[in-house]
Amino acid sequence: MPKKAVLFVAVLILMSISIMGCAKGNEFVGKWVNDKDKNDVATITSNGDSYYWEDKDGKFPSTYKDGFLAIHTGIGDVYASINNTGKMEHTVMGKKAGTYSKK
Repeated sequence: MPKKAVLFVAVLILMSISIMGCAKGNEFVGKWVNDKDKNDVATITSNGDSYYWEDKDGKFPSTYKDGFLAIHTGIGDVYASINNTGKMEHTVMGKKAGTYSKK
């Protein structure tokens, strides 16, 4: 097999492995800024399957499930999801509480 073909196949295999290795929920990880209030910043981090939402109110453990990040506040859960434009929507008690852009 020519060297270029072998290299091409190797690159395809590595790309496939890296795509399969991407964990669901990692799209939330990063710094997010509220579109209407630039002082409202949320930073989401992960440690394996564990996630954390950190903002001006504190750092809260979070869980990813079915496309949503459930933020456990201690008095109930609030949720975040990524919409089709790549923005994160934050909902509290079923009502939209803010739209965030990733920075």
